[in-house]
Amino acid sequence: MAQPPLSDAIVLLGATGDLSRRMVLPSLYFLDCDGFMPANVKVIATARAALSRDDFVAQLRETLAARPEGLDEAVWSRFSARLDYVSCDATSAQGAAALAPALEGRRPLFFLAVSPSLYGRICGALAGAGLASPDSRIVMEKPIGRDLESSRQINIAVGAVFDEERIFRIDHYLGKETVQNLIALRFANTLFEPLWNNLTIDHVQITVAET
Repeated sequence: MAQPPLSDAIVLLGATGDLSRRMVLPSLYFLDCDGFMPANVKVIATARAALSRDDFVAQLRETLAARPEGLDEAVWSRFSARLDYVSCDATSAQGAAALAPALEGRRPLFFLAVSPSLYGRICGALAGAGLASPDSRIVMEKPIGRDLESSRQINIAVGAVFDEERIFRIDHYLGKETVQNLIALRFANTLFEPLWNNLTIDHVQITVAET
């Protein structure tokens, strides 16, 4: 099967939320800083908040400038030119349709930085608005469901709109409970229990690289 063309627009749903502000948008900025953002890629932020594009760009600039790394004006000039903002409720086809003018002629990658409970509704809305084209992709962020059953329901709902090869899953909390429960992990696994002791392990280091 031929690979679809590369995406030329990142649609960030939940763009005014904590995850987007602290992690996703700064990461995109630093990718641009390091030369890993192709020149034609746009970043289309969307959320329910009634902001203008200028308001959103000004807020993001303030967020980035407050980081320890500071703000590189040359990079910011390039990155901010990529940015657009669309205020809409993407859980309905009517609301998602507001994204269409910004996406005309583009191949979007939809990044869901929202509650997992909204994944299915958003995918249905994107399909209803005619935005889930064969060249579009979708990224699911955060834990995908509360348990196995809810995870299955989410994957079924998303898979009804996007083919599996167009779905990307990121779970940055996947190992959180594992790290917090090293003792339980040791004694619950016959593979680890005889090996995890003071004869085979010198010390354990845990790094939390964010506040």
